[in-house]
Amino acid sequence: MSYGTPPAAGMAHLAGEVFQKQAGIKLIHTPYRGGADAARDIAAGVVDAVLITTSSIRPPMQAGQARVLAVTSPQRVPTLPDVPTLAESGFPGYDMNDWNGVFAAAGTPQPIIDRLAAAIGKATADASVRQRMDAAGAIMVGNSPAEFATWLAAQRVICEQVIREAGITLG
Repeated sequence: MSYGTPPAAGMAHLAGEVFQKQAGIKLIHTPYRGGADAARDIAAGVVDAVLITTSSIRPPMQAGQARVLAVTSPQRVPTLPDVPTLAESGFPGYDMNDWNGVFAAAGTPQPIIDRLAAAIGKATADASVRQRMDAAGAIMVGNSPAEFATWLAAQRVICEQVIREAGITLG
């Protein structure tokens, strides 16, 4: 069985490797340049499955060309409330999802970081921003720079282990 992810060695690829390990199976990985390419090929039947963002799968899903079986986040996605998580689907503790963060250059003065964090906190609390992000399938966290740094350090350890164990390379 084949599965596609955008791109090779990206979070979706790592999520697929974790899934294979937990499921005790081996799948054939097909890397894509982006989510739209993977969505096109799942709709055309070129690959058997894809691990892509909810916003990328939406067009083929709405056209009846793809079905979402599970989400990789620890909680259900608001725009897909009937779709279970992988953890709910028999893979307890599964939590590998694509994410975005805001970064500042090294050496950025703390007052600027504080001001940026306050603006981001205000935006993530805004109902209209949350509504737009929910519609895109995003789950906003809006934590502090310190919380994000702690989470990011833990993610780095997890990702390095998956890359090492799966033998993932970029070339």
